[in-house]
Amino acid sequence: MTIRDQLGNTDSVDLWFAERHLTHTFFMISNSDTHIAGLVKPRLEASNARVESWTTVRRDKWLEHQITIDGISASSARTLCGELAQLDCGLKVRVEHLLPISH
Repeated sequence: MTIRDQLGNTDSVDLWFAERHLTHTFFMISNSDTHIAGLVKPRLEASNARVESWTTVRRDKWLEHQITIDGISASSARTLCGELAQLDCGLKVRVEHLLPISH
């Protein structure tokens, strides 16, 4: 059962997320000819996100990027994901919100 199932409507979920410290991991796939760092970095800076890690792996003619960021809300991360998806470079992007588990 997901958090959304437990809480019901979207407003409750957004409020629940707003009260917690989350990190966000963006998964992007681009053509190896596209230099997306120059396109993505200014958008990350404009959103005030802190990059915790950025990993790029080449798979044949594709590059897989995994960027973990901190310092923005879940709704800001979803907005940023939409902005990155709109870049005119054939970029495929999705975001996961990660809730740290404390012991």
